[in-house]
Amino acid sequence: MANGLRLNHKLLLFWLGSLVSTLLLIGFLFQYMLTELHQEDAEKQITQAYSALQNKISNRMVQTQRLAAHFASHQEVIASLHLIHNYEDINNYQPIIFDVEKRRLAHQIGRLIQANDLDHAFLHDGESKLVSLAVRNDNSVTLVHTTYKNGEQSFMQSALEDNNFLPLLVPPTISLRFNTSFEGAPLISRLTLADGKLHIESMAAITRQVNGQSMTMGWVHFVDTLDKAFIDGVLQRFNLEYALVLPDGERIGTLTNVAHDVNNEVRLPVLSFDADTPVRWNANICEEYFAGDALVPLSGGKHALVTIGVQKSSLVSALNLFIKAMFFAVIFVVFMLAPIGFMFLRKSITAPITQLVDGLKSLNRED
Repeated sequence: MANGLRLNHKLLLFWLGSLVSTLLLIGFLFQYMLTELHQEDAEKQITQAYSALQNKISNRMVQTQRLAAHFASHQEVIASLHLIHNYEDINNYQPIIFDVEKRRLAHQIGRLIQANDLDHAFLHDGESKLVSLAVRNDNSVTLVHTTYKNGEQSFMQSALEDNNFLPLLVPPTISLRFNTSFEGAPLISRLTLADGKLHIESMAAITRQVNGQSMTMGWVHFVDTLDKAFIDGVLQRFNLEYALVLPDGERIGTLTNVAHDVNNEVRLPVLSFDADTPVRWNANICEEYFAGDALVPLSGGKHALVTIGVQKSSLVSALNLFIKAMFFAVIFVVFMLAPIGFMFLRKSITAPITQLVDGLKSLNRED
């Protein structure tokens, strides 16, 4: 009987060892598959995030471009710019005529940027001199127009809600960053770098037919700033981190531990703002992040770098939870199956062997 018990124990240990080994092997296989699955899921999320960012920028460029083209086609706008462009004399300035026109234009572009959630709008005359501008700050819109006295330029300012224009002591330097010449470009939509920020800028020439020829009376610019709030609004549903690195090294975003030199990333794929072009990005795997890099084309041949990624710690934490669950599952299965296995082995294997051994012993005693 003692030999039978020892055999029971050996068989039980062998059975439990085989069970544990099998469960651990299955667990490791599942861990490997889960790691690959998490990485594939991270790649899918990064691709979707890039696609969402690409589509958002593309849609805003199309929206601002259409807005600029529509505004430039208004006959009232054309007439006002024609009056200012052809008859404004800064040395003999008549504010009762020209300031009224500029204020009306400022109100028009102010209402448009408020309705379309844009940040700036600018009007220049045919000589690229600033006429009017509108700037949105939070929930308010500020209007500014130029005026002249004794040949000296000054500025008048008002809120969109009223028509009480007062002298502006500090010149609106933000408007001058976009005061460049756009001859030969009747309609442009592009990404522009100014004051350490990216801007979606759409411009349209305001023209009038004079003696059968198209004459440029001025330009209108609508601008949407591609800042942190803009990118957060696009990527927040993906629960990913990102970094936007500008050509001057300025960095926007929460992903701070991935090193880049935007001026040396010439081999990276460039995001296209054509909806039919598939998203391409290069993997950037470092110690802390699984991420992807792509370049954003800017005016002047420059590029900004966008990195979108997920912390490896989040992937590791999911794997650790799986490993702990597998460990407790193995223990639970062993404790649950050990008594059943012991009874099965005793009834199916050790009991018949014990009976056979006892039978042989009785035969030996009879002999």
